Amino acid sequence: MSRRDGNTGTPLHASVNRLVNGRIALHTIVRYGGSTKVLSAILDKTFNVNMPTNTQLDNANRTVDSWLDKHTRALMIAAQYKDTWGKRRANVLKVLVEHPDININAQDDRGLTALHYAINKKNSTWETAKNSIVEELLKYSNNFDLTLSDTRKLTPIALANQLNKPNVPRDILSLKEYATRKLHAALRLTITQRISALEKKVYGNDGINLVMTRMDERLILLEHAIFGTESEGGILGRLGILEQRLKCDEFDKAFKGGADPDMVVDGYNAFHVAIKENMWNKERGKFLTIWNNIRNIEIQDENGMTALHNLLVLKEPVFYVVKSILAESAMDLNIQDNEGNTVLHYAVLTSPSMPFLILDELLKKDYINTEIKKQGGSDSA
Repeated sequence: MSRRDGNTGTPLHASVNRLVNGRIALHTIVRYGGSTKVLSAILDKTFNVNMPTNTQLDNANRTVDSWLDKHTRALMIAAQYKDTWGKRRANVLKVLVEHPDININAQDDRGLTALHYAINKKNSTWETAKNSIVEELLKYSNNFDLTLSDTRKLTPIALANQLNKPNVPRDILSLKEYATRKLHAALRLTITQRISALEKKVYGNDGINLVMTRMDERLILLEHAIFGTESEGGILGRLGILEQRLKCDEFDKAFKGGADPDMVVDGYNAFHVAIKENMWNKERGKFLTIWNNIRNIEIQDENGMTALHNLLVLKEPVFYVVKSILAESAMDLNIQDNEGNTVLHYAVLTSPSMPFLILDELLKKDYINTEIKKQGGSDSA
């Protein structure tokens, strides 16, 4: 199998060359659960992983099989696999979903996406299958667009409800919550935890034990292992570069995975967490990413506190952020937390370094109520 000839290389290469001449080769391999080695070889030949099936089969002008609708993509075909195919199916799905050029939200001529296909799959064992197609698709990617409708105006969740598949909406909706939890966890990671994750990635589970070594020394060892030299700058900046290089930036992965900064999980949304974790001073880029993606600045945490409440209880409130929130949003400044405090109450009690600057900005708003009383009877004045 490894011997090469003068033209086509190994027998595997020769087979791939013949298959690629038939423009439907990719779909044929996927349909019949072919070898992932052959599939990968085809894709490595710059074969279009998103190629639709409205093409000719070969030079004899044979049309595509009747089992394919127009504009069906390889991932859609894979999404119709039988659950009994097990590992073989999972491997093909993984190769396709993780391909850098894959469009997982592509639609066929009926508006169906791969997720629609997976939900619509006719398989009597679907409800009892240990690992359904839907579960596997969601496992390999969190980037499915749940708002896409087919020509019947059915989204994936609406289709699942119509087909009486109650587990699907639960699985799909939990996808956003899962990604959001990952986002919150990424914001709470300590430097030590992040360095340990990088070491596991580089050295493996059986790598050298550096727990007792200083963090900066551990970082230098990682830089030498990846770049061959150490970098300049602060620990957090260098740590971020390593995470990007090794594709293990948990914050970035959670955002790309569909995390919702507005979603309240365990009492807080991502902006609340970013403020509490002092991300403005630690990693300002991440703070700004969340801030720029927040849609509702008035969301309250489990203590009834908005983001602005949380900013004002910091030992040193970030005046720039407070001023920007007041300038860029029509936030209700009279919202009270669980103890009856408005943002004005907290502004009065804030750090002596800038209380008058913050108070001045708040009092510029003519709709702010200075007479609201907190629990216990005192007003902000």
